[in-house]
Order: sequence, then C-alpha cells, then structure tokens
Amino acid sequence: KGIELFEAEEEIISNETDGEKLKIYPNPNNGNFTIQFDVISENNSVEIYSVLGQKVFEKSEIKTNTIEISNLEKGLYFVKVNNQNISKTKKVLVN
Repeated sequence: KGIELFEAEEEIISNETDGEKLKIYPNPNNGNFTIQFDVISENNSVEIYSVLGQKVFEKSEIKTNTIEISNLEKGLYFVKVNNQNISKTKKVLVN
C-alpha cells in the first residue's frame, strides 16, 4: 500500500575477469575528471555518451588520463574507454 524505493548500482560491462579495471574519479564531478584504466597507452580512446545514446565527446590517442567536459550540460553520461580489444564503460555524473 506504500511506495517502495530502492537504489540499484550496476556496471554496464561487468567482465572484470580479464584484470582490466576502469575507475573514474571524482564522481560526481564538475566536468573535469580522471580516468584510471589498468592499461593506459596511447592506443586508448575515450567516448562519452548522453543518456539518449548520443556521442557527445570523443578523444583518441590519449596522452593524459584527465578529461574535461565542463562545456556539456549537467547530467548523467556514459564513459567508454577502448584499448585494442578491450572496452569498458562506466557512468559519470556531471553537476
């Protein structure tokens, strides 16, 4: 007879058995954040998608793990890091 509230936290891709882990901090953030990926190389690329699935940011041949998207609207985004055959995605909140 009441409303039951719950929170669920999920990873978009949860296959961590290969030892490749993706961390984004701080999260939430103001549009500036750091990506920590077990294997950082110049072959990495980053893609950021809105909740509507639109690609709003793309950067290839990453030389630094700091990302700046403060020009985007506040909201929830999906950060996808690609490295050769490995791809990991995490949620990030820009506020």
